[in-house]
Amino acid sequence: LTSDNGSFFPPKPRLALETRVLDPRVVGAGTNDKHVEYQVDTIVDSNLAQVSFDGHTRFSVFRRFSDFYWLRDTLEQKY
Repeated sequence: LTSDNGSFFPPKPRLALETRVLDPRVVGAGTNDKHVEYQVDTIVDSNLAQVSFDGHTRFSVFRRFSDFYWLRDTLEQKY
């Protein structure tokens, strides 16, 4: 049994937003402010998203590891 795309797995649904966490790197080595940063890329499918981003479809920011703790804690409180 295979799907229409020849795979044993169903095709991935198209998403309005796709977020990737990439490129961990140590910043401030040899200082008191040494920390790990990650690149966070968000890709917007403008055909599916119900918000306007002024024509932009890709956003990239760098975040510290500690920012992910904040996000987790916030999501746990809300959901």
